[in-house]
Formats: sequence, C-alpha cells, structure tokens
Amino acid sequence: MLLRTIECCLRRWMMASAFVFAAVHAESNSVIADTVLPSSPDDQAGDQTGDQTGDQAGQVPDGPFVPRPFWRKKGDSPTFAPDWYANRGEATVEVHFDSSKTAAQNGELLKRTLSNLSAGDHVRIHAGTYVVDSLLVIQAQGTRSFPVTIEGAPGEEVIVTRSDARQNALNVDRSEYLIVERLTLRGGSTGLKLQSANHFMLHDVEIVGTANNAIAANSASTSYLYFIDNEIHDTASHGEGFYLGSHDGQFVTHHTFVIGNYIHDLNHSDVDQGDGVEIKDGSYAVIIKQNFIRGTKYPGIIVYRTGREPADRNVIEENVILDSGDNAIQATADAIIRNNLIITGVIGIMSKPSGTAPRDLTIVNNTIIAKGDAIKTIDWDTPESTGIRVANNAIFTQSGRAVANGFGNARSTANVVVSELSKTFKNVQLDGSGLDANPLETSNLVGVANAADLPGHDLSGRVRTGSSDVGALGIR
Repeated sequence: MLLRTIECCLRRWMMASAFVFAAVHAESNSVIADTVLPSSPDDQAGDQTGDQTGDQAGQVPDGPFVPRPFWRKKGDSPTFAPDWYANRGEATVEVHFDSSKTAAQNGELLKRTLSNLSAGDHVRIHAGTYVVDSLLVIQAQGTRSFPVTIEGAPGEEVIVTRSDARQNALNVDRSEYLIVERLTLRGGSTGLKLQSANHFMLHDVEIVGTANNAIAANSASTSYLYFIDNEIHDTASHGEGFYLGSHDGQFVTHHTFVIGNYIHDLNHSDVDQGDGVEIKDGSYAVIIKQNFIRGTKYPGIIVYRTGREPADRNVIEENVILDSGDNAIQATADAIIRNNLIITGVIGIMSKPSGTAPRDLTIVNNTIIAKGDAIKTIDWDTPESTGIRVANNAIFTQSGRAVANGFGNARSTANVVVSELSKTFKNVQLDGSGLDANPLETSNLVGVANAADLPGHDLSGRVRTGSSDVGALGIR
C-alpha cells in the first residue's frame, strides 16, 4: 500500500498542470460582454476545445449550423472542466465483474471498494451490471492536486443499479474534488443525490429510469458542481432532470455549471412535473449552457432569483429547447438569457413573480418559435419591476401573441416578429423536425440588431464580428 501511495504521488506531481482558461459572463449597463466569471482561488473553469464563450478556433463550421445533442463535444474529453480535472492520475484500483458471482454480490464488492477512498485514488470499473440494493454513499475527500476519480473503463458498459426505488442509485456526501464519469446510473428513487458536496464533477454519465428526479442537490448547500456532457432521460414522479437548491431557499448551489447535457423524455404519463433544469430560489452564479433539452412536461429551464449582485446572476445561454409541455424558459429575476433556440408548442419565454417581482433580467438574441405566446410577461409594469431589457430577439408565434401583456417597464429594442418561417430561416419547423435556424440573407433579421446588446458570439460559438443580426444565430 505504501509503494502504491508513493507511486501515485510521484505520478500526480509529474502531471500536475492546469487548464489556463476561465470563461463565463458578466454584464455592464450598456453592453453584454463575454468575460471571465468570478472564480474561487482554487477553481478555474477550462474549456478543452477552446474559448467556452466564443469561436472554437476552426471548430465552428463556416456553413449552416444545425444543433444536435453534444454538438460542442470533441472526442472523449469533456466539453468543459475545472482545472483540477487534469490532475487525475492513472487507475490505482481496477474493479472487474466476477461472472461466478451474482450481480448483487458484485455490487456489494463494488460498494466496499467505493466506501474507502483517499485523495488521489482512481477507481476504474469494468463492464458489468452492479446491483447495490443497500444504501450506496460515496464520501471522498480529494484535493485540488489529488482528486478522487471513479470511472467506467473506456469503451465498456458499466451499469450501477438497484432492484427497487427505496433508495437512490447513488449518494454523494461530505465530498470534494471528486470526479464520477462514464457510468450508467439506472433506477433508484433519485439517480444521483448530492448532500454536502463541493468541487464535484459528473461527466459522461447516463441517468435513466429513476422513480423521481435524475439529479438532486437540495438537502445541503453545494458549490462548484460541474455537470458536463451527461445524458438524462425517462424519469418518473416529480421527474426533474436537475433539481438544484431547496424549494424554500434554505440550501443553495452556487458557481455551478450545467453544460453540454442531453436531457430528454421527461414527459411520460407517470411524470408529475418533469422540468429539465430547475434552479431554486437563492441559488446563484449557475451557468446553464449548450444543453439539448427535448420533451419536458414542465419548463425546459426554470430559474427564480439570486437576490445578489449582477456578478452572481444565473446565465442561460446557447441552449436548444424543444417540445416543452410548459414554458420553454421561465425566469423571475437576476438572470441573463441569450442565444437560445426555442421551438415549442406552448410558450417560449415566461417571466412572472415568484417570491419577488420580475426584475434584473437580460433577454437578448434568442430565437423563439412558438405555437402559443412567444414571450409572456406578468407584472412587468409594477414599480418593483426594474432593470429588465429585451433586445434582438427573433419571435414567431403561430397562434399566440408575440409579447403577451407587453414589455411594461423593460427597455426593449430591435426585437423582430417573424411572419413566415420559410422566408426567414433555412429550415425551421414548428414540430422540431427542422432545426436550421440560420437566417436567410433576405430575411428581416439581418443587420438590424442593436449592437450595444449583442453578445460576442452566437449559439454555435461563432464570433459575431461584423454581424449585427437578430436571433440566436448570425448569418453565415
């Protein structure tokens, strides 16, 4: 054991390095800028494929951009990661499925392995279905230099499940600097329940068939959570994809990243709610970006308020939201909503009071294709409703209102109502069968945006230099 520890430390010391990039967004009074998000002294977010807020240096195509799940992911590397992700070492423990034992016996052996982890440990689990019918809790105290890693072996199918919904498939508590990747979590009440956890990364994990939420972090406050490139689908009951923060605001999450996930089919008959991503009241500095969300019963993305300064606003950007059974995006206060593509049979963007009047919202350069109301506002004309601006949005409604109830006290400019999809976009269909929202050269979206409100990049990540087009995508 001592030799293994020395070898592990030497290996970590030799490879210690950091991603050099940190990205997110801050807002000035007049310009929406793609700048660096405030970070803790030991956390810097790094995009492994280039500038997370911008052009991918040759990786963004010059031709039409048509989004698909995981469109920004390149190879096996995460789309986005904290710098300490690079400090993983080689596997220190290999877990092989023993075919002479039952799935439950293999699950019990796996549980024993995961119950005794130290900084720098790297557990690699090989193919098999591991059934753990007792309470499975990981408590892992890694460090920035020596994170703990639990991974499925590359190219192998590793399923962790249970035979009932009496417990969650996986619980994480009293943990930090922990990476879980390349697994399938199947069944259980909640797929992944985070208790006291900070500096935690979930990457390339499938969560499916839960009896309740897929991921919940609502029983303790959390921070610096990274949910990157995961697939979440087919939940039941409340059925949220992500439920972050507690309902009463007692527990919050902050500086958390929900990036590049594929969230779908949260709208079955046994689902009561089924939000895609729900960020509860008081949680702040949460980045929801580049997710592909399709088929939710409740909103695709919903945020409430942060109650904090502008630097801590929640950001909803560069997401694709299709076929929501409710509002595609819903926000009350303290949020930036930009460069999203929404195609829905109900309402595109809804803003209404919830614990506070709507306020301090920036809604810019979204493409909203709705059968019902494209934008719906409630109580934007009250004295408390201040600090809202709406600009450069492309709006189409088949049978609803472009802006239900009006903009109230908001500053609005250069929002364009589209009358015919076929004369505006290359191929957008209300049923979601066409997702090519690149504007035609002859469309009324080209060259009419208010430059002061333009983000630096569009939905695809392409720089908007020389382009002042309305909507989530600039002309190509």
